[in-house]
Amino acid sequence: MSMPPTLYEYYTSGGVESGLSANQPTFTLNNKNITIYSGALHYFRVPPAYWRDRLRKMRAAGLNAVETYVPWNLHEPEPRTFDFGDGSTEFSEFLDIKKFLQIAQEEDLLAIVRPGPYICAEWEFGGLPSWILRSDIKIRTSDVRFIDLDKPIFELSLLKQHQPSKPLMVMEYWTGWFDHWAEKHHTRTSEAFAQVLGEILSFNSSVNMYMFHGGTNWGFLNGANIKDLTTDNSAYQPDTTSYDYDAPLSEAGDYTDKYFKVKELIQTHNTVVTKLPKQPELVKRIAYPSVKVEEMMTLDDMIKQSEHNITSQKLLPMELLNVNNNAGQSYGYVVYKKENVTIAANSVLKIEGHVCDTVMVLIDGQLKSKILETQDDLNGFGYWRLKDSTLSLGEVAYTNATLELVVENWGRNNYGKLNQFNQHKGLWQGNVSINDAVLENWQIIPLEFKKNWTNSLQNWKKIETNLGPALYRATFQITDLVDTYIDMREWTKGFIIVNGFVLARFLRLGPQQTAYLPAPFLKKGLNTILIFEHFTPGATLKFQLKCRFNELIMAVTNVTLPTLYEYYTSGGINSGLSANQSYFTLNDKNITIYSGAMHYFRVPKEYWRDRLRKMRAAGLNCVETYVPWNLHEPANGYFDFGSGGSDMEDFLDVQKFLKTAQEEDLFAIIRPGPFICSEWEFGGFPSWLLRQKGIKVRTSDPVYMKFVSRYFNTLLSLLAIFQFTRGGPIIAFQVENEYGSTEEKGKFTPDKVYLEQLRQLMINNSIVELLVTSDSPTGHGTAGTLPGVFLQTANFADNPEKEFDRLKELQPNKPIMAMEFWTGWFDHWSEIHHVRDDDDFYDVLDRILKYPASVNMYMFHGGTSWGFLNGANVNNAATDNSGYQPDTTSYDYDAPLSEIGDYTIKYLMVKELLAKYNTIQTKIPQAPSITKRKQYPSIAVKGQLLLNEIIKAVPISFQNPNVLPMELLPLNNLSGQSYGYIIYRKENLTIPANSVLTIAGRVCDTAVVLIDGYLLNKPLTKAKDLNGFGYWRVENSSINLSSQNLTGATLDIMVENWGRNNFGHLDQFNQFKGLWQGGVYINDVELQDWQIIPLEFKKSWTNSLTGWHPPIPRWTPGPAAYKAVFTVDDVQDTYINMQNWVKGVVIVNGFVLGRYAVIGPQQTLYLPAPFIKKGDNTIVVFEHFSPAGQVEFSAKPIFKTAPKIQLTLKAVIMAVTTLPTLYEYYTAGGINSGLSVDNPYFTLNGKNITLYSGATHYFRVPKEYWRDRLRKMRAAGLNAVETYIPWNLHEPQIGQYDFGDGDSDMTDFLDLKKYIKTAQEEDLFVIVRPGPYICAEWEFGGLPSWLLREKNVKVRTSDPKFMKHVRRYFGILLQLLATLQFTRGGPIIAFQVENEYGSTESKKFTPDKSYIQQLRDLMVNNGITELLFTSDSPTQHGDVGTLPNLFQTANFARDPEKEFDRLRVFQKNKPSMAMEFWTGWFDHWSEPHHQRNNTEYREVLERILKYPASVNLYMFHGGTNWGFLNGANIPSGPAIYQPDTTSYDYDAPLSETGDYTEKYFITKELIEKYNEIKTKLPELPELTSRTIYPTVEIENQLKYLDIVDTLPNVFKRENLLPMELLPLNNNSGQSYGYIIYRKNLDLPPNSILAIKGPIHDSVLVLVDGKLISPQLQNVQDLDNFGYWRLDSSTLKLPQKINATLDIVVVNWGRNNFGKLEQFKQFKGLYENEVLLNMKELTEWRIIPLEFKKTWFNSLSNWGAFSPSNLSLNFATFDVDELQDTFVDMREWNTGIVIVNGFVLGRYMRLGPQQALYLPAPLLKRGENEIAVFEHFTPATRITFSNNPIYSN
Repeated sequence: MSMPPTLYEYYTSGGVESGLSANQPTFTLNNKNITIYSGALHYFRVPPAYWRDRLRKMRAAGLNAVETYVPWNLHEPEPRTFDFGDGSTEFSEFLDIKKFLQIAQEEDLLAIVRPGPYICAEWEFGGLPSWILRSDIKIRTSDVRFIDLDKPIFELSLLKQHQPSKPLMVMEYWTGWFDHWAEKHHTRTSEAFAQVLGEILSFNSSVNMYMFHGGTNWGFLNGANIKDLTTDNSAYQPDTTSYDYDAPLSEAGDYTDKYFKVKELIQTHNTVVTKLPKQPELVKRIAYPSVKVEEMMTLDDMIKQSEHNITSQKLLPMELLNVNNNAGQSYGYVVYKKENVTIAANSVLKIEGHVCDTVMVLIDGQLKSKILETQDDLNGFGYWRLKDSTLSLGEVAYTNATLELVVENWGRNNYGKLNQFNQHKGLWQGNVSINDAVLENWQIIPLEFKKNWTNSLQNWKKIETNLGPALYRATFQITDLVDTYIDMREWTKGFIIVNGFVLARFLRLGPQQTAYLPAPFLKKGLNTILIFEHFTPGATLKFQLKCRFNELIMAVTNVTLPTLYEYYTSGGINSGLSANQSYFTLNDKNITIYSGAMHYFRVPKEYWRDRLRKMRAAGLNCVETYVPWNLHEPANGYFDFGSGGSDMEDFLDVQKFLKTAQEEDLFAIIRPGPFICSEWEFGGFPSWLLRQKGIKVRTSDPVYMKFVSRYFNTLLSLLAIFQFTRGGPIIAFQVENEYGSTEEKGKFTPDKVYLEQLRQLMINNSIVELLVTSDSPTGHGTAGTLPGVFLQTANFADNPEKEFDRLKELQPNKPIMAMEFWTGWFDHWSEIHHVRDDDDFYDVLDRILKYPASVNMYMFHGGTSWGFLNGANVNNAATDNSGYQPDTTSYDYDAPLSEIGDYTIKYLMVKELLAKYNTIQTKIPQAPSITKRKQYPSIAVKGQLLLNEIIKAVPISFQNPNVLPMELLPLNNLSGQSYGYIIYRKENLTIPANSVLTIAGRVCDTAVVLIDGYLLNKPLTKAKDLNGFGYWRVENSSINLSSQNLTGATLDIMVENWGRNNFGHLDQFNQFKGLWQGGVYINDVELQDWQIIPLEFKKSWTNSLTGWHPPIPRWTPGPAAYKAVFTVDDVQDTYINMQNWVKGVVIVNGFVLGRYAVIGPQQTLYLPAPFIKKGDNTIVVFEHFSPAGQVEFSAKPIFKTAPKIQLTLKAVIMAVTTLPTLYEYYTAGGINSGLSVDNPYFTLNGKNITLYSGATHYFRVPKEYWRDRLRKMRAAGLNAVETYIPWNLHEPQIGQYDFGDGDSDMTDFLDLKKYIKTAQEEDLFVIVRPGPYICAEWEFGGLPSWLLREKNVKVRTSDPKFMKHVRRYFGILLQLLATLQFTRGGPIIAFQVENEYGSTESKKFTPDKSYIQQLRDLMVNNGITELLFTSDSPTQHGDVGTLPNLFQTANFARDPEKEFDRLRVFQKNKPSMAMEFWTGWFDHWSEPHHQRNNTEYREVLERILKYPASVNLYMFHGGTNWGFLNGANIPSGPAIYQPDTTSYDYDAPLSETGDYTEKYFITKELIEKYNEIKTKLPELPELTSRTIYPTVEIENQLKYLDIVDTLPNVFKRENLLPMELLPLNNNSGQSYGYIIYRKNLDLPPNSILAIKGPIHDSVLVLVDGKLISPQLQNVQDLDNFGYWRLDSSTLKLPQKINATLDIVVVNWGRNNFGKLEQFKQFKGLYENEVLLNMKELTEWRIIPLEFKKTWFNSLSNWGAFSPSNLSLNFATFDVDELQDTFVDMREWNTGIVIVNGFVLGRYMRLGPQQALYLPAPLLKRGENEIAVFEHFTPATRITFSNNPIYSN
């Protein structure tokens, strides 16, 4: 057996590519899953000699990480004097953090570092250095002085508060607690500790145990607390020296019981097995012999030897003393001394304020303070608790006396509010006076007890009788260095010094009574111990083997609580659940029912106990379950309760389930039906009921009731013995289910006789417990119950008060209960995956419990609708199957326990709320561990059976003249066929060419048609395919059969039962499946005489199948079975990943596991371990269309469609209500006016409107996707889209325009008119921002670069040179837009004038109001009549960027109230609007990838809407900066140039690819909440499909010199010119790409090329086509030659005669924002000098390299690939199906990607963007070309990705 790898071997095998990632629900480290098992150990609290011992003990317990704080006050004890183990401080030996981390790595531990600057940690001042108190600095704020102090050592880290879809981690799970002096000693029982740790690990959470090894607060370094909000020291609580913490490893490193519980729990939960070391032996300890104290030194002698004696008129705290290089005094004592004082008899000394922290008063060396003896003494003079304390100095009078006040710093506060960090120590809060005469002119002596000073003390004396502060000395000899404890119980108060090192404080009051003395502090030979005693010394020093605490011990004790059954049955059972009063009682004791739904038939019986225990561990006292008739009586008269022989028998032992519930201390509520709904097949009805002609289910119909009676007589006799009053768990039975919902005005009134018959059946079968019904009280009142007979309960998702209030009206003085509080919701195939917002769930549950009411959470654990047993809904009132919606196999329900039994956030919320509200305390079990699961390796499909081969294996078929539904087939003991497929076969047909087959009526539910085994249907690939032939949505559907004449043909129609309806009106329960609504016709002739074959996939039949053969290659798609076998040694839960299959069912070891469909949302099938056996397991996939080649597995569920729709009844109601469109609502009655701001609110056409707008820029999105993105916006509830208009695209050359009809490379993106019309078609209004300047992180802010050819042009001003071009452009643009205005029947409701013009304001420039007026006039003169507005930050720029007659809006990320309040100052009684609420942010190359916290986004957006204000979400969909069109920023000069990435994803609600994000659903939810005007919204469009195309090998290449030879333009110039001034493109210059400066010359040896002035933007230097510039490797390279950060740069060139020097300059994108002087954006070498060996070079050939499409497509003479720098690398790849993808550029360095001649975008190895979005519209069917222009060494291939890739 091979040894497991070490931790580092496991996580670094194959190299280190990435660190710890939290970009998914579980942590990964170097791309491997990791759960962090960490423990806190602070290196500065442990002697370095013991670091390895403690770390190895941690690893031996199974931990994989160590966590440590880093204390600033130790590492920078004086300003700018650092100590990392190499300094001269007392603590230097503790501070080599690098060594500590190296040892951690050597001991196979990862590390988590918490560098502060503030650390808390019960450490002095929370780790802050006390010298920061010497100024009025605001610590723990953005005070620049604090930040600047912090920078030398620490980097700030922002911790996200709420991060959905992220790993869960407890950073501090407190293993115990710390102690305060004079308080109790804290311990925590190991049982309590282990229970919570087990729960943490069971939640699949990582954990850091704080502390795992506490250590010691050496010397004066303990912290303190302030127990309330005071700032005056009155509530001060100093911490003890011992930081044992009752941790798994004790202060001395001993193992505790907690240690072994940690080890056991990690072994249980950790699935990654790595090598663990043997547990180290304990460190030896002894009790040294007692040592006599022989010498002492008085306070006076110490003061005489002090290094400092400071004179001051006023009292000063120690921090302000000018000692320690003006850092002040940090620790120890400070003596305030005043000589020659005259003190009268009976004088009173007063200290104003509070002492910080204790004070001893001496006169002439004699102690006047009281000795500290009891806790009460701390309330008296000398201690912090007393304000303005006084001390009587006695009856003796003194002259020329010396007064000394010795003040102790007992440790600064380490935690609290910021105003509690003013932690000066000493006397500083007020004056000291005698008899009210203030004393001044003090000597202030710091006593710091530094090692050098202490070791140098002289004048020791023999012990004299002494009372008061003094130093005592003892020595002892040692030969064997061993740990020990010093026992200080004979001493009073003070501290201990060992060999000059201040070891510990002591206090007789405790709790700590011993001081840990580790062996490394001792030395062989003579050792010296000094004790500074405040009061009365002991005679000896004693030692102990272990730590001692005084008798004040506070331990967490486990109170013995009764179980639930013990509590409610003590004294015997006299009665059951009673509702005879306004509250429930059970056996005459009050009870609130906290129940959860879990259906035994949806959970493997092997997991019943696990799920039930998890429910009880959450605090529930009851489980609720339905009982499904169709499982328990699968055939007429044949019952199965766990031994009946059906395929589901293993799930059906309901008696065992109830026994298990009782064993797990839960009561039970039973809902036996006969109808149960439950999203279960046919609502639990057996389908054989449909064989009874004219049967009326759910009524008193005798035909129906005879079957109910027989079933109930069988079922209830089994349940009766489990009633509570008979010693069982059942406390209530529900009668029927949501019967009020059958009410249909004019059609059906609920049948009360039926309800009474059910009641009598229960009574007759000895049911005596409480009978209840459940419905919506507000929806159905008492229609579905018998008032006064049954207790009514409520079903709902929200508005509990409304439902409960109605219940109270219907049944006064009865208990209130929610029988179904919907914790989430179920899914339908082809629709979205439902997730209920956790916070909303918490809020409603809290309101239920607060009402107060009992509750049953439906579901608490959803489970799975196995096999064919899912139900369905009908979303209309029809009875023809037209509104059919089949449910998915997964019934996860977004419940507190997931489908696989995992804990969720909702589980924790339930546990918290039940603990809060339940006043009856009973014993709760520890939460069980989560069930293990794994991702098994993929397995190849080895066997196949075609449909015809399967049909041959079916043992029975039926001949019938007409088609029949499956229920009427004479099989299964004349019970018909319930589930699966039914095949209608007709042989020997003659079918003329071009014949049409028609199925009359609707299919129930899907049909595939085959002729001679060949499939005719189109495969199901998208949800919209359900609208075509073969599906229920089409009535009388037809399909073409063949283009040829066929004779002797076999027609097969395979019809699938996708699940019967489980809810609705009674006439919708006529749920026959198959073909039965009409006949089947060919060319209008009905076919007769059918062979009908049932395909049930029963277990025995499936396991008997033979004749499997290898899959036939390239067989036409169609129904077939595929077989794969996998071998299992370690049986664990898993998921089968069906994403690569199309539609069908999965069968495991003969059991039909469930359905799958590519249309989603469910993409995986839960496969629990009990279905798997050790050894070989068989998977059969019955696929309707096209198979995958293998079966894959997953360790987690996968859903295809976007998550997070908040479920509300309001949303359900709105979905089915006929509403007007947006345009219908606002234009009804004609259009009279546009958008108006004449009131404090907007109106449009005279109707109130709040604008919910989102920014999407048409030029960043392929036109083929415009409609998709706009519809997604409307589906989110938005009513407007905002877009900029980029001048540089629409007028790419002077006077030449492109609005989608030009010849520019971007022409396909520029049909602005079409985009705006599409927005109107998608029911959106439009806000346009035409510039001329737009910012937008777009090249040059949208300005055309040819403007720079106008000498000294002043853009964005009224400069005539600028405005002549604006007028010409606006004259074209505005004429186009004018016809699209709202008041002219179009969608445009507003125009922006300029853009953020206030931001141009500077000391050099005042915004040009004349320019804004001219723009406004241009708009008006060009027919613009809609609202004109500006946008800026009102708080930053006021109204400098606008005009009084323009409407102002605000741009911001946060603080909306501040911005809107400021807006109101400038424009009173106007609406408030955010024109740019920044949803995320953009990225710069070489900088981190930006993401905005979703919680913060939600919070700010809600504040905007609540203000109330209108909003434009910038961006709603960011899109892409195609080609060279990204912008850039220049915050402060060219050296700070920051080019933007190609991706403009922006972390927006819709991603770059148009995917929904969590922000999307947050937006949708909030708009729904605040928008009072309800209009029709479309359904959410499906996501655009994506794929990973196969890797493409580079085939050809053009080397640099070959590229240059193809370039059409070369300009000879004496001096350098930027690209904009070149005479090309109709004298518009060069806008984008690269520019080459070429010169032929001789290069002497050691030649130096110098470029003076900054480069715009980067440069590559070649000699004779060979790259000389260094390769770009890291961010630091941007500070070197070739990049913009250098003002001037040099490069050494090789020696060469007649060389060709090429300087290739890259335009990385022009600045798009800033002050006006920053818009002089020439690119290339401009205002530069190029020198060779200090001589300027002239006479250049200048060659533009623009990468235009026509040029690229003309390239030929491609050569073979080689690793050549600055080369164009070419490949082709074939595409059959056009799908989006990403081009993965991680193997390349820097350059651009070109697809089919179109420059897709830039890439750069520095990131953050690592993959380029390639949308399907840029591809074509067949051969596609892809080329990469690489600056440095090219990769050999191009790979693709399904998703974006970022790396910082």
